[in-house]
Amino acid sequence: MKILLLFTVSMMAAIIGFSQTWQVLPNSPIMTEFEENYTNHDDLEFCDDNTGFICNIGGSVSRTLDGGDSWKKVFDSPGTSFRCIAFINCDTGYVGTLGRGSWVTNTTDRTLMYKTYDGGDSWSEVTTIPTGGNPRGICGLQAIDGKNIVGVGRYDGPSFFYKSTDGGVSWTTKDVGAAENCGGLVDVHFFNPTSGIITGRTTTGESRVWSTTDGGDNWDVVATAEDDHAWKVFFVNDQIGYFSVSNYNYPEKYYYYTTDGGQNWDQQQFADGSYQGRYYNKGYEALGIGFLTEDIGWIGGDFTTMQTMDGGQTFTEIQIDPTYDDNINRFVKTDNFMYAVGTRVYKFTIEVGAADQPDVDNTLCDISISPNPITGTAQITYTVPEDDRVMIHITSIGGRAVECLVNKDQKAGTYTIDYTPDYKLKFVHCTFRSGRYRKTVNILRDMNVH
Repeated sequence: MKILLLFTVSMMAAIIGFSQTWQVLPNSPIMTEFEENYTNHDDLEFCDDNTGFICNIGGSVSRTLDGGDSWKKVFDSPGTSFRCIAFINCDTGYVGTLGRGSWVTNTTDRTLMYKTYDGGDSWSEVTTIPTGGNPRGICGLQAIDGKNIVGVGRYDGPSFFYKSTDGGVSWTTKDVGAAENCGGLVDVHFFNPTSGIITGRTTTGESRVWSTTDGGDNWDVVATAEDDHAWKVFFVNDQIGYFSVSNYNYPEKYYYYTTDGGQNWDQQQFADGSYQGRYYNKGYEALGIGFLTEDIGWIGGDFTTMQTMDGGQTFTEIQIDPTYDDNINRFVKTDNFMYAVGTRVYKFTIEVGAADQPDVDNTLCDISISPNPITGTAQITYTVPEDDRVMIHITSIGGRAVECLVNKDQKAGTYTIDYTPDYKLKFVHCTFRSGRYRKTVNILRDMNVH
């Protein structure tokens, strides 16, 4: 049985209806050709449904405060190639750079990372990253929670893992190149401060994914493919995830998926060598990947976007942006929307009506937090309807796992656990999952209490 994000396969047609489509945000910045046909923004991050940021190798960072309706350039640095961006909250964020010596020949900035503490109004260099071993750039960046931030890069080497455990005040680096036969690193996804995966390539040109359970001190190979780069990674929950493979020179196109939190990966083809779509036949290289559920998802890349409605068994070519082409390099999900960034920024609205709720009596399960807002330690009380595996997670508004509170088999009954937040986020979700049952409660943290 497949594990879904929230609903079963039979519910999704009713929930989505699939009359919904991606929309081009018409006022979003257009990434015109920069260098050697490079025509997409590199990364985007939304800290809530409305506040988001994009960056690109042209040296700019732009911000929206209204869900993408309008955008303002908040950082313009010619000579800098911005590659990735991550925010702890809507005030504190970091943007990584590609550095010198890449295919972007006019890059002159040696700074690895910049930071903002005022929501992007002002930016300054991060000067606490060790330079031993000569790290060159950062291609993937993730704020796991209010204290822990991780990054990787560069896509073509050197291969470094970056980590901060104090909210970006200080950093450590680890050269994973020679020790792991790693020729480059692209993206990173951590489930918690100790466990996560990184994507990239070997020194001999194979796609590869590595996994860690000790915060990046040691790495194990969990996936290898005879292609170019393991590119972007996307998880719909703590078990179901995907990574794209950037392989321009191969006519057959694949992505990989996991159902056990990234420990094992299976290959899935989304186009064979005979496929000749309207845009695909221009020469397609997969880049971004994103799934609303394990059945509904998209793979972005040069010119066009591939869409599946059946868990990857079939894909259809769609064109979100017929004016400038899609060229999507990143998908992200907030509570009510999915966003994607390529030549412009694109938005997909998640609509779940009251009449479309799942055919499960969720009144049989319950979860509550007291006090809420939390001023110190709170009690979480939850009811398990049936004997089954129980999982309770704290997640950010953008869907990132902040903390796992419960993950074990339990008998039907009511349970209470103590919970003391160890993060700086003001607003999070606490989600109960057991068998067919799902329930989510919003948590506020009193930020005035220390």
